Amino acid sequence: MGRARGGCRQYDPGRTDVKRTRTSTQGAHALTRPATRAVQDSAGRRSAGQAARGHNGGVNGKGFRRWAILVAIALLAAACSSLAPPRTSPAESPANGHEWSTSMRLHGKPLELHLSAPRSPEPSRVVVLYASGDGGWFGAAVDMFHQIARAGYYAVGFSSRAFLKIERPHGALVSPAQLADEYVEIVVQARVALGLDPTTRAVLTGWSRGAAFAVLAGSEAASRGGVLGVVAIGLAEDENLGISSTREETDEGQSSPGKNRGAFDTYARIAGLGPLPCAVIQATRDGYLPAARARQLFGPDTPARRFYTIEARNHRFSGGKRAFDAALLDAIRWIVTSDRNQPSQRRILAGCLRRALSPRR
Repeated sequence: MGRARGGCRQYDPGRTDVKRTRTSTQGAHALTRPATRAVQDSAGRRSAGQAARGHNGGVNGKGFRRWAILVAIALLAAACSSLAPPRTSPAESPANGHEWSTSMRLHGKPLELHLSAPRSPEPSRVVVLYASGDGGWFGAAVDMFHQIARAGYYAVGFSSRAFLKIERPHGALVSPAQLADEYVEIVVQARVALGLDPTTRAVLTGWSRGAAFAVLAGSEAASRGGVLGVVAIGLAEDENLGISSTREETDEGQSSPGKNRGAFDTYARIAGLGPLPCAVIQATRDGYLPAARARQLFGPDTPARRFYTIEARNHRFSGGKRAFDAALLDAIRWIVTSDRNQPSQRRILAGCLRRALSPRR
């Protein structure tokens, strides 16, 4: 194709003399070139007309410059209007609600929180607190969070790796009680950021290290009053509250040779949840703890316990994503429904805590 009217060269995919890549500077020049040529051509025609008329009825120099600038702006705006609009990710689209990030202060240090507010929330107003694995906030960990958000739940997530690396006044995180206190702070901040009522209760969930956090925090009395239940994804047999080496900062799903046993038996800790419902979701070929062994540690299902076996190749549930997504949402729905069917559970737990904390006479 030749030149278009106004001096703009049309792009023809079949031409070999047109460069398909330009630097950003060349691109900017390309947008302004047609406007400049149009102004120059118009100026030439105007000058000729003025000479023929003896400058009668012409435009003075100042007026002409203003006119030329307006023409250039109009042409530039027309060129820019053909650019593609900004792309919005599905997670941020109005149909699925709104996702954003904010930062809270924990022991005076920043911790990034990832938040999601649904457009059409579930009838039961709960908040789902999700913690990633050791690898941090990326890949499979983020996909799990998005799955929760897309289901219509208010959700808050954070990186377990970033959480563990926060400097604390008295050293590292050392006890489940300390972990539970910090989880309470996170839930409080999340409620404020999401505009939820201060009494909104939480479902604790997480993957890998985050799964252990959910079980440990939920089993402590300090957090139990505001917790609906626990969903542990890829729960290891044991866990600690520190990262001793960079090799452990991974979610690859293979036990490290010679790795010391963690200080906390996570499956034994599930008993500490008491009547709170707890679900564990495990892959058949999980490199840390296969589902068959996890089921033995977990025990049989009960009205307050559910175990989901997912046929998958590894710790990330590769090859079993559809079954995993269904199990995750079913587990959360089960916990929310269990609370709806047991309205007196909160009062019973509150009464137990009051009796346990009241001074003996």
